Amino acid sequence: MDEAERKRRETAFSEAKAAILGARPALAEGVQVVRLDGDAFVLRYRSGAPETELGTYAGQFMHHIDGRRTVGDIIEAIADDLAMTDAMEAGKASMAALHVYYVDGTIEELRGV
Repeated sequence: MDEAERKRRETAFSEAKAAILGARPALAEGVQVVRLDGDAFVLRYRSGAPETELGTYAGQFMHHIDGRRTVGDIIEAIADDLAMTDAMEAGKASMAALHVYYVDGTIEELRGV
């Protein structure tokens, strides 16, 4: 992905923050989120690129992406049984993962935005 496309995606993400919780993210073709032992998650790429390790909350968020559930629904499902401080951390980690992986193209689209 060239720098102009990255910049366009960064701008689009920033402008969409108000509607982002209602967006339905979808992974790019050839990207798979794999749960390893416990709370460990990795991104695997059909292209053969090296796996990317994900933090616990970012991994849980990315693992729930299916193009149908909204960002808000996913965060709620992750944070539902957590203490308030952990729920806030899960929300921040989820939004950070959404931002990073949308801008780099791992999340191909934010449906509904």
